[in-house]
Amino acid sequence: MFAVVSAAALLSAGYLGKKLLPGAQLGDVDPASLVGALVSLAVAVISAWFGRRALVVTELAQAWNDADAAGVADRLAPEVRAVEIAARAALVGLGKRINVTFRVQLAHSAALPGSVGALATVGDYYRGVRPGRLIISGVGGAGKTVLALELMLDLLKSRSDGEPVPVRVTAATWPTGFSVEEWLVRHLVDTYALRHAAARSLLNAGLVLPVVDGLDEMADDAPELDSRPAALLRALDEFHDSEGLAPLVLTCRTEQLGSLADIGVRLRDSATIEIVGLSAAEAQLYLQTSVDDPARWQPVLAKLLFEPTGLLSTALGTPWRLSLVRQVYERDTQGGYQHDPLELVNTTWSGPDHLRDHLLSLLIPIATGDAETARYHPDQVHRWLTTLARDYLGRHGGTQVGGVAISGTDLVPHQLWPLAGVRFVRGVTVALAWLLLSGALCVELLRETPRQSPTYIVTVAGGAGFLLALLMLLAALTKAEPNRFVWTFATKVVGRTKLRRLKVASLTLFAGVSTLGYMLVVLADRSTAGWLLWAIPLCSVAFVTITFARDDASINARNPRELLGADARFMVLLAMVTGVLMAVLTQVAPAPPVSVDDFGLFIGAAIGVVIAWTIAPASIYYLAMLLGTRRWSRHPLPWELGDFLEWSCDRGLLRSAGVAYQFRHREIQDFLASRGNPNVA
Repeated sequence: MFAVVSAAALLSAGYLGKKLLPGAQLGDVDPASLVGALVSLAVAVISAWFGRRALVVTELAQAWNDADAAGVADRLAPEVRAVEIAARAALVGLGKRINVTFRVQLAHSAALPGSVGALATVGDYYRGVRPGRLIISGVGGAGKTVLALELMLDLLKSRSDGEPVPVRVTAATWPTGFSVEEWLVRHLVDTYALRHAAARSLLNAGLVLPVVDGLDEMADDAPELDSRPAALLRALDEFHDSEGLAPLVLTCRTEQLGSLADIGVRLRDSATIEIVGLSAAEAQLYLQTSVDDPARWQPVLAKLLFEPTGLLSTALGTPWRLSLVRQVYERDTQGGYQHDPLELVNTTWSGPDHLRDHLLSLLIPIATGDAETARYHPDQVHRWLTTLARDYLGRHGGTQVGGVAISGTDLVPHQLWPLAGVRFVRGVTVALAWLLLSGALCVELLRETPRQSPTYIVTVAGGAGFLLALLMLLAALTKAEPNRFVWTFATKVVGRTKLRRLKVASLTLFAGVSTLGYMLVVLADRSTAGWLLWAIPLCSVAFVTITFARDDASINARNPRELLGADARFMVLLAMVTGVLMAVLTQVAPAPPVSVDDFGLFIGAAIGVVIAWTIAPASIYYLAMLLGTRRWSRHPLPWELGDFLEWSCDRGLLRSAGVAYQFRHREIQDFLASRGNPNVA
């Protein structure tokens, strides 16, 4: 078979050469160039044919694996467990967890194992819920997400063959109008790198237990019938499997859940449990066993003991507030104490909210550390986080801006560009393209007409470059999502260890063959046939390979920063290939006589780069956003935004959730969104 395909490719190459070179003489085209070009074309055809055969075999094998829902679930479970263990550590740390208790609020038609339960036994409690539809409610900071995580980890730890895999999704990421099945399929594909068919087979087999977190965070106002929370709850109510209403877990604040019930939106056959607030004795026990020096906390402990229903006890009645007060008054990042817990007792508080705001105002300076030696000053951190909380999430959350659906809680790096203004970002991308194209035209004109005045050359190049730069406006029709290269088949053949070397070797080989081919074209006196037989097949194969290898960068991404890194690599390589291809086309296209060899190479390469920007604009939009959020703008952000977001996660201000960042707690986001001027003194 190999011989037959090779012979066919070589015969095709010979026929093409005959057609392209009718009546060509020995002096017209260098024989070495022609032979090299024909052989290169034949090898490219053969490689493409065998690559396609290998891809078909791989697809068939993968299709069999996708249909094995039980096997997919067994592979998915440990990945979910690793992600959720990290999420729990980001929320509560690795120390002692508060064993919160809960009680049944509403049972509807569900069967329950009892009327009360606790964090440590929530897994056993859920196994007794029939038909497995559970709503976890409570006040803000009560620990709803932590309880849901504990439930998931308990189910995963004791999971046996055939049992569903709990998968957590953030309610705010629900695309309005999507069914729950479509939403879960997208989440499994994006977050856990499952193929679409594999994710669909899991759902069809009933092997996914959705854990929908934060229904109350979809909207700040009281939900109405046409609101997103009400629409999602109706979609969850219709979620079913082959046996009827499908099991699921939902977290929501008690107040918002009651508002939805008042307008007639409920989850059928579900049980609602409510987390009980911590008593003064539980808060006292937690502080005694978790702080470094209990003697420093004696005034607070005494206050909790003798005033169990007082303002301090009420304000510290949730796990979140206890962890917050411990972070503020315990050792800072430098190992010292910045504040004395005695001020909690000596200060006259106007109410629990006053104490809450006091703690939140001290959080950023504590997390930053010594202002003189810290990487970021507290004022800078406060200003930048306020930009994200107020100007991005607060202003645009739950809406669509520039075709981007913005969540009310998620900070996705490649979706932050509307913060700088849609018109500004698109204007900057056009300006960048204009500078590149005008510069290339200036070089071409200076080579062709060196005696023309610089003013004339700059004017002509600037005008023509601007018209060509308007191509970037087509990027508005492209969804600015990050892209990546998919090396699935190469990974299966050579393994992940050797894949990086294979990529480097491939790029080196491409550059070497390109250089050698161009030298052969030069030997052939740059004839049209030489360009056609060498450069166009080579660039076309590379372009098609890159295009078919293009995929959503969110697949397999375990960190939000991976998205833009993958997209930047994709865009650079695509720009290289399209640049070379367009440069070649300028050499074979009909053009007026010129006095300079290779006229059009620079402008052709520049046009190719702009085309690549138009096809994959995510990285360019991100760069434009950074240019529009300098310290003198209304929405300042740091230039090294990715480093700052990672630093904020390390300091307990943000947390990483899949391919997005979130504020560690909604109270931090609301506090920053409601205050325009930093007050961190």
